[in-house]
Amino acid sequence: MDAAIRRNEWGFVVGDGISRPLDLPGDCLLGTKRNTPVLFGKWPLRESRPDTPEHFDTAAARCYALAVMCYSFLIRLMRAGLPALVMIGGALGQAPGGATLPDMALQKAAREGDLAKLRSLLDLGADPNRRDGNGNRPLIEAVAAGHLNAARVLIAAGANPDLTSSGGRTPLIEAAIRGRIEIAGLLISAGADLNIGERGAGTALEAAEREGHTELAALLRRSGARASGRSVGDKVCVRPWKGDGYCGVVLAIDRNDYRLQVTEIVGCPNGCPAMAACSAGKPVGGSSGLKAGDTITAASSCLTHTGVPK
Repeated sequence: MDAAIRRNEWGFVVGDGISRPLDLPGDCLLGTKRNTPVLFGKWPLRESRPDTPEHFDTAAARCYALAVMCYSFLIRLMRAGLPALVMIGGALGQAPGGATLPDMALQKAAREGDLAKLRSLLDLGADPNRRDGNGNRPLIEAVAAGHLNAARVLIAAGANPDLTSSGGRTPLIEAAIRGRIEIAGLLISAGADLNIGERGAGTALEAAEREGHTELAALLRRSGARASGRSVGDKVCVRPWKGDGYCGVVLAIDRNDYRLQVTEIVGCPNGCPAMAACSAGKPVGGSSGLKAGDTITAASSCLTHTGVPK
């Protein structure tokens, strides 16, 4: 040995030099000034001959040197990649390794009206038309939550206002059901089809009328929405008495109740018996029953004929 070798209090070997060369990469040297002690690490020592001083185990040193080199490479890789991972993970609404699925991030941002995150995700290439695991699209999420600006950002990024949820609902039908008149105006301006219907909900116009959103229904009619044959101003008939009954013009709709102005009595020469849901508990026709000119409220299930010519 050229110089004394000693162990420090943590068990590391410290020395100014060694008696034989070791093929060590530069990354193993934690102190590199000339003529100063170099800390190599916690290498096992052994004695090759009883009459020789204690020295380094060269094989162990090389294994340790390789480990240090790999560790150093991993540290450099992490330093280079971690900020990018954190940025992307944050933009997706999750930390690296988090539980939130990337395909739900855009829907979540739309639902919360988080414009900064929406723009960030869209800039990273998120698809504004993609459905999430529940079958919803970002635009419908924004409409349902009432976030006008989020809907505007999504449409500007290419969101199609006519694409439906897995249940067949369009953003315009969603707006009509919830009475989002400003968002409905935005969707109409974006070219939304006014007459697409959803099973159970009908068209946007039918939904708006049924929910009692009269201003929104009027906007849809002015914009060209076709009447369904049972919309305000349409003529319908209520004829559950073996084809007899009455017809009238729809004045207003409140959910499942239709306010009608009777225009004619069909049959019922001796009067048709009263029905609570269809004639408000009044008989129809005859001398004392419902007659033309009367106003009455009937349940939607009582409408037997719709779109009747006036």
